[in-house]
Amino acid sequence: LMKLDPQTRIEQTCDAEVLLRINRDDASFNVEKVVAYTFGEPVFGNNSVAAHGAAFRSGGTWYRLSYDCVTGPRHLDAHELHYKIGAKIPRAQWTKYDLYD
Repeated sequence: LMKLDPQTRIEQTCDAEVLLRINRDDASFNVEKVVAYTFGEPVFGNNSVAAHGAAFRSGGTWYRLSYDCVTGPRHLDAHELHYKIGAKIPRAQWTKYDLYD
């Protein structure tokens, strides 16, 4: 991760953390992938990202996701994370948003 630029490192760290958190918090999901920029560009701070247009895939289905994440100064660990799971994304919209099976 240290070879990535800071914004990419924040995004990767927070995507991984939200994936783990959802899987831990709700046994009905088995999150395989998180995409921070599906419905809009994330907004980055020095040690944070607000990804209110994110999505995640679980069990072959995509869902809307919004999260706010704060990392440490090296952007290798999430110190604070708040997320909200949204509605299923209809399969007919997957191609439009570059989502896949």
